Amino acid sequence: MHLHSLSAARAVQWFTNNTAREWELTLRCPSSTIILMKMEDDEQHTLHVTLPYDRFLAEPFASLEIYFSQLMSLTLEEPDRVIRCTYGLTLPALRSFTICLDHGRERSRDWLAPTANVLSAPALQLLSVQYAEHHTVDRSRAMSIIRHVPSIVTTGEHRFQTLQLIGHGAAVLCNQALFAWSFCEEIKLEDIAPDSTQRATYVISPTRSRRVPV
Repeated sequence: MHLHSLSAARAVQWFTNNTAREWELTLRCPSSTIILMKMEDDEQHTLHVTLPYDRFLAEPFASLEIYFSQLMSLTLEEPDRVIRCTYGLTLPALRSFTICLDHGRERSRDWLAPTANVLSAPALQLLSVQYAEHHTVDRSRAMSIIRHVPSIVTTGEHRFQTLQLIGHGAAVLCNQALFAWSFCEEIKLEDIAPDSTQRATYVISPTRSRRVPV
């Protein structure tokens, strides 16, 4: 189902009121004026919503928190434009959080600035950072993302399981990411060939690094 709306709140409220199931949310911002929202429950009931970017900014998701209690998966594309919707938000059921990067665009703005209103996701298991196809992982930028994870999401007093980075050239981080961290149990690097025909997976813990056969 597709609809145009002037209110993210109305769209989210309508969708969650019509499903008692766990659901997923994807946010895209293809231009500076439009937000695309995709909501899907575990039976593939899907709602696509288009709304003005300025109206999206005017309604913080934190004010809609009651409707997000069953959200289990969140995907953000163009994070520099949409990550602010997570500020001050608590998502108690969220298990998977994906950030998709357009290597050519996202460097133009710094979306990693520390904030006191970081997303709280106590049940989080996976934070996945995915580089756009045919773009090579930038080592310094990727390391900045790893070091700024506490500015993106918090799970409270415990670690989440996996920080995953997917993209061509991700293996370059194997030696760079050997430092102590306290936010996750492991960092998984998935190095994908430009033609997507080959993939090598490396798993790093605070004390060791190993390649995983695929």
